[in-house]
Amino acid sequence: MPGPGAFNQAIMELGATICRPKSPDCLLCPVSQSCAAREAGRTAELPVPKPRHKPTEVELEILLVRDGSGVLLHRRPEDGRMAGLLGLPTIERTTDHLFPRAYPHPGLEAGEELGQVRHGITRYRIIATVRAGRLAGEPDPDGPLGWFERAQTADLPLTGMAKKGLGLHGS
Repeated sequence: MPGPGAFNQAIMELGATICRPKSPDCLLCPVSQSCAAREAGRTAELPVPKPRHKPTEVELEILLVRDGSGVLLHRRPEDGRMAGLLGLPTIERTTDHLFPRAYPHPGLEAGEELGQVRHGITRYRIIATVRAGRLAGEPDPDGPLGWFERAQTADLPLTGMAKKGLGLHGS
C-alpha cells in the first residue's frame, strides 16, 4: 500500500489532469463513482475559490551606488524574504511591509532620480524610485554591504528588483 506522500501526489495529479476546477472530466475519473460533488450535481461550482487579498501598494527608494566598475550591493539576511539574495540598498517610503525605513549604512545618501521600476512579490505591488547613490566611507567588511564588479552581476544571486534597477541606463 502506498504511503501518504504517494496518495497526496496522486490526488494532486488527479486534480491537475482530470478534476480541473472549471472543466472536470468525470467520465475519465477513476473515483467518479464515489465523488460527492458529482452525486450532488455540483462539479461546476466546486471547489469554491478562496477570496483574493487586495494587493498592497508599496513605495520604495532604491540606491544605485557606483564606483568606477563597481556597484554596491546589499546581502539580504539568511532567513525571511529573499533570503541570502543580493539587492540594491533599499528603503520603504510609506510603510514597513517589505523593507526597513532606514538604509543599511548611515553613510548612504540618495541623489538624482534615475527612473522607476515596477515589481510584484506575492500580494505586493511595488513602485520603486531608483536614485543615484553615494556612500560616505567604506562598508564594514563583515556587514551586509559590499562592492561587486558590474560586469559580473549577471552571475550573482540578485533579487528581481536589483536586476531591474541595474538595468536602468545600462548600469
